[in-house]
Amino acid sequence: MAETINNIAIFNNVSELIDADLKEGTRVDTLGYNDAFDNGGCQYYISNDNNPWSISLENGLYANVIKKDSVNYKMFGCHLDGVNDDSEGMNKAHLLGTNKDNLNSLPITVIPIIIY
Repeated sequence: MAETINNIAIFNNVSELIDADLKEGTRVDTLGYNDAFDNGGCQYYISNDNNPWSISLENGLYANVIKKDSVNYKMFGCHLDGVNDDSEGMNKAHLLGTNKDNLNSLPITVIPIIIY
């Protein structure tokens, strides 16, 4: 079960969000996409709106990104490791970034990869 702070449900990752029984109109924060603190954390609203960048929930509703100043590939599940195919997540980031509801295109930021 998610922790709730100031009427916002907080999940570690998108997998937990997908499995939750949330109601339309709920605001949600994730701490990461694949794992908590993986730079893929995002704010969502739960609705019936199925956009190309929406996350389908088990209960038939969708999680949609709350408008941001920029988006990054990690917010859409990209690993950016050179091994996994990140094309679906990258495509979703660009679809949101160039959405006609955004008066100007949103910048897409790339999280730097540090190899130790």
